[in-house]
Formats: sequence, C-alpha cells, structure tokens
Amino acid sequence: MWDWRATAAGNKVFVSIFQWPNGSISLPAMKAHITRACLLAEPHHLSLKFSQSGNGIQVQLPANAADPVASVLVLETRS
Repeated sequence: MWDWRATAAGNKVFVSIFQWPNGSISLPAMKAHITRACLLAEPHHLSLKFSQSGNGIQVQLPANAADPVASVLVLETRS
C-alpha cells in the first residue's frame, strides 16, 4: 500500500499524504516542470523547498502533518 495518492487538475498535481513522512517525501519523476510546492491546508500556502530531477521529486515537509487523516501537497507545474 502506498502512503500517498495523486490526482491532477489543470496545472496542479494534488498529492494526498496518508502517513506523514519524517522530513521529506520522495515522489516519482514526472515530465512536467514543477514551479512551486505548498500544502493545501496551510493558510498562507507558503512555498516548500523541493528538487526535481530525472530520478524523481523530493519535497521538504514541516515536522507535523496539516491534517491527521490526509494532508494535501500541491505541486504547481508548467508543461
């Protein structure tokens, strides 16, 4: 079982994280160029640090989940 699921709408990928990782999350590579990452439940949608390569995506997360059941990470993209 995966600890996350993803869906996309327009230029955004929404990653629902069910088990909060320690420090960061690693996601598979994607063709679209990521321009921004943030948490949907964070009131000011502050940007998170991330890196993207042909091997995958690494997003630095805060210590605590925004939601105890599922926190949503938003990846904004540019094709």
